[in-house]
Amino acid sequence: TECFSKIVSLSHHNELLVRLSQRFESRSSNRRDQENDCDPRFIMSSRSIQLSKIRWRCRRGTKELDHLLLSYFENYYQKANESERACFEEILSLQDPVLIEMFANPLKIDNQDHRSIIVQIIGTEEGFLLK
Repeated sequence: TECFSKIVSLSHHNELLVRLSQRFESRSSNRRDQENDCDPRFIMSSRSIQLSKIRWRCRRGTKELDHLLLSYFENYYQKANESERACFEEILSLQDPVLIEMFANPLKIDNQDHRSIIVQIIGTEEGFLLK
């Protein structure tokens, strides 16, 4: 306390306390900027929250992977059946070097479901190299 009183005098500290409101700040007048909190137009559904999370997971360490994964998400994911969606989410859980290898050579992918999604993304079984 001795060190504190040298830095900030107690009289100054007491002046600050007197000027602060001692009331709770949850009155409606303090919430003018939040008046639309319950408006259904501003509330995200659980489905849109889930889609946002999956879209965020498509963001990776390289622009090329970002582009490939986001293009599948935006063009095919919502039209896909449940097993294809689950497969795409499994692919998203893989590390970037594994994904790059999968895109480079889809024929080496053991999991047929993963292979079909990768081929759908790049449009060929030939594969290609990310530079």
